[in-house]
Amino acid sequence: MTAPPELKKRALLVGIGKYDHANDLTTCHNDVAEMNRLLEHHADGRRNYHCETLSTINQRIDKPMLLEAMRHHFNTETDQSLLYLTGHGGREIYQSFFMTQEARPTDEGIPLRSIMKLLQRAKAQHNIVIVDACYSGDLGRTIDQSNQVQLPHNCALLTSTAPLDVARGIGGRGVFSYILTEGLAGAAADPSGWVSVAGLYAQVDRLLSPLQQRPYFRANLSQMLHLRQCDTLLTDALLRTIVTYFPTPNATHACPASWTFPLNRNKASQEEKDLSALFRSGMIEPDSWSEDQDRIRIHAFRLTEQGKHYLRVVRKQ
Repeated sequence: MTAPPELKKRALLVGIGKYDHANDLTTCHNDVAEMNRLLEHHADGRRNYHCETLSTINQRIDKPMLLEAMRHHFNTETDQSLLYLTGHGGREIYQSFFMTQEARPTDEGIPLRSIMKLLQRAKAQHNIVIVDACYSGDLGRTIDQSNQVQLPHNCALLTSTAPLDVARGIGGRGVFSYILTEGLAGAAADPSGWVSVAGLYAQVDRLLSPLQQRPYFRANLSQMLHLRQCDTLLTDALLRTIVTYFPTPNATHACPASWTFPLNRNKASQEEKDLSALFRSGMIEPDSWSEDQDRIRIHAFRLTEQGKHYLRVVRKQ
């Protein structure tokens, strides 16, 4: 596979976790910091995105300030631009909002429709917008008289929820953003190590399904948009572990009692690390699970159809 050419890429990453009139969020500062860490460089250290990160951990982010930052971001000529927002989402009868720090019931922040208007005038050749907030699936639902969603050319939108649904946080991270960063770290990579926006959607869609949180993906693309190149998780050594835990295609494997999602890999056993890597790379999926305080406790895994395919390959070797 031919590697995409080196691009001029800019990212505006925004995390709002402190609010004047709403509950603070403990997840957003961690999420935006991890996005910044992963997007600035490819896995081999090459420069990737030029990142501007705004976080309420060290500054105030109100509506005028964020609107100006987004205007500047979208008005900059570049090959590829990425906007990432994480924080509270608000909802009125006919539209949804991304809540800025001073948001209140009478003024819930920035309407998602306003972001679409800025996107319509963007000067970048390709644009990606990712939003992790309640009701964020409303992004892109700017309806014209023909009742059709209108997206600019070479634009992709990825949101953590459906238009009327809420986003979840577990273990100090937003669940959607946690899966997103796992994907950027390699879980969503193709065999050449490239992570595309469509690959990220496939990753979050698969892993959010057990949690009944529905991500949305809308795109009007003439070519695939790659976000990062990294080392793939699906190594020969990992594939050989499949037969150890799943001797037959329909087998299930009971998880260690301490296995939770997200997994603390610093304290994980080798079995937990193997299962985590198989899970992140799409080889296995939860067979049974339950919620335990601020984490998801997975009791057993089963093979996905892709996992069953690789089991057959490994057994023939």
